[in-house]
Amino acid sequence: MGWNIVSQNTEEVIDRNPDTYVKRAERALSKGCMDEAVREVDSAIQYCDSKQKKSLSL
Repeated sequence: MGWNIVSQNTEEVIDRNPDTYVKRAERALSKGCMDEAVREVDSAIQYCDSKQKKSLSL
């Protein structure tokens, strides 16, 4: 007797809080993982509001 999978659903949850990505970038930097830190900072910029983006472009 075997298993019969009728359907399978997956869902991806995306955290849109830029502070989460900043913390992850800081953690990556402390481990010396520069590429990972840059990816996290890019994500933080993507999810910050327009006012924050403006201050970053100075």
